[in-house]
Amino acid sequence: MVLPAWFVDTSSGTGVVYSVPAHAPYDYQGLVDLQKNPELLDGYNVSAEAVKKILPISIISVEGYGDYPAKEVCEKLGVTSQRDKSKLDEATRTIYKAEFYGGVLKDNCQKFAGIRINEIKDEVKNWLSSKGFATKFYEPTTKKLRCRCGGEVVIRLLKGQWFLDYGNPAWKDVARRALEKVEIHPEKYRTLFEHTLSWVHARPCARKRGLGTKLPWAKDWVIESLADSTIYMSFYTIANTLNKNKIEAEKQSNKFFDYVFLGLGEPDKVAKETGIPKELLEEMRTEYCYWYPNDHRHTAITHITNHLTFFLFNHAAIFPEEKWPKKITLNEHVIAEGAKMSKSRGNVIPLVEIPRKYSADLFRAYSAGSADLDTVMDWREKDVLAFRRRINRIWELVEEASHAKTEEDTPKTIADRWLLSRFNSALRDAINHMENHRVRDYTQTLMFRLINDINYYQQRTIKTNLPLLKHVVKRLLLALQPVIPHLSEEGWERLGGKGYASLAAFPEPDESKIDPGVESSEKLVQDTLDDIRQIQEVTGISKPKKITIFLSPKWKHLLYLETKKNIGADRKKLVEKLMANLEIRKHGKEAIKLINEILAKPHTLPETMVPPEEQKKVFQDATPFLLKETNAETIKVVDAESSEHPKARQANPTKPGILLE
Repeated sequence: MVLPAWFVDTSSGTGVVYSVPAHAPYDYQGLVDLQKNPELLDGYNVSAEAVKKILPISIISVEGYGDYPAKEVCEKLGVTSQRDKSKLDEATRTIYKAEFYGGVLKDNCQKFAGIRINEIKDEVKNWLSSKGFATKFYEPTTKKLRCRCGGEVVIRLLKGQWFLDYGNPAWKDVARRALEKVEIHPEKYRTLFEHTLSWVHARPCARKRGLGTKLPWAKDWVIESLADSTIYMSFYTIANTLNKNKIEAEKQSNKFFDYVFLGLGEPDKVAKETGIPKELLEEMRTEYCYWYPNDHRHTAITHITNHLTFFLFNHAAIFPEEKWPKKITLNEHVIAEGAKMSKSRGNVIPLVEIPRKYSADLFRAYSAGSADLDTVMDWREKDVLAFRRRINRIWELVEEASHAKTEEDTPKTIADRWLLSRFNSALRDAINHMENHRVRDYTQTLMFRLINDINYYQQRTIKTNLPLLKHVVKRLLLALQPVIPHLSEEGWERLGGKGYASLAAFPEPDESKIDPGVESSEKLVQDTLDDIRQIQEVTGISKPKKITIFLSPKWKHLLYLETKKNIGADRKKLVEKLMANLEIRKHGKEAIKLINEILAKPHTLPETMVPPEEQKKVFQDATPFLLKETNAETIKVVDAESSEHPKARQANPTKPGILLE
């Protein structure tokens, strides 16, 4: 008996499915709907009385359920109709999981009785096929798939179809070795490669129509693109020579490729057999050996289950091991304003509009700086504007630096030393990010962190050191050349750079200019300014007559330094060691309290402790800057040891005491 049902996907297979109402929630509810509402049968020439007599047949025993698990779950979830999709999906997941892992076939399953569900699938499938009751049916793993022309994608098994047998065990073993050797970024996707290698089987390698190369041994077939495009990069190494010398395709025989790609045969003999001059053969062999192996293949993660896996299979099958791929990097797809891009939503940005609406450099900067390889890039207009402002700011710095008559990296002030240190440490970090494929961190370090530092430097100093700024900006342009190549070239020329920026040597960080001490000192100034601003906000003192900054006494510096050196040591021994120092012991309970505070939050300690004399020098140098930023009339920097004021007692090496009057 064939019954109507509205949950059946008629585009899948024949559109007819067998019904198991005892164990399938959709089937059960579909039967109940027809029994309760016989008018649904109108027009189908099916007897309502016959439908009412249908009883589910139980074939699986599962612990915790009776004879009709589907009925129990549907009633428990309150399913009222076969159109109640969310509840029926939940019911289906619940039942299928319980039956797959705990179900056993009942006696009415005859020869299969007593066998667990999770052990029987292949056996039943093979038995049905052997009896002629079943055949293979192929369909896309993605439902409602459509091609670029808009037509529906169906799978058809063609008579005489040629396949690449990726299921061959020996070939799989070699492909697994290739996978083990290749570097993958992000590494988390390696498991998807391994999974694909395990299930991939026969893959059609030819088709009957369309443009393409004829299959050599069956001219009525055309080679399918994924069958040979997986090694096209090897052909790129010699394509220029073939085209320049107009070497006909007929001369590019198996002997030709065996020599050029595999080094098989003698060049004299190959030249004679192919008609290609020996010197050209040797030139192409040299070119191929120079460029191969493929050092780096980059594409989207959706290609793992097809192109990239075949890429590994085919290289492992054809080329010697030293020519196997070295590295694969992958990226996620692009969405816009948090939503998937689609024409119906109107949020698709045609690439042809990018240069006009945004500029190529802005597009590149946002693409590089807004997402890591393993995260989805979300194109958000407000964030794009932030990158536009950064690019504009870089050009402002180019214009400003262009007024410098000379270029030098010799610091004249503490602020100069700080900028040089920050620039070189940022460059060092950016290079490390790029070498580890953290392109977002690389871009953010140079376009945001470093630009923020330059902005602070210009606020901090009385007068910008233009020759130093020129030195920094020129190297920043070179470092950003991969991200914003057009602006980099323009800026490089504007600042008197020789030749093209793209051909200039990539800047190397000058480790001798990286000064953790000066960076920690300036961080102390920045943190103190933040504290003063908070006090101003709380007290309402917007224009203080006087600000006193109390610098920590020397004994606290000694205590902090020794505690920092001994983080992780036994607390009792540490206290005994510190208290053995006469200067610290004088302060008894206060010293113990400080030790406990430091040990409770060791992560708050700076990497480099700033000595007392350096702190005083930095704050005195920063006084004009602090006056300007706080609107104070005067600022006095005082050693806490020389004052009896309560604020002086609060001063410690990482947080000076502050008094506003």
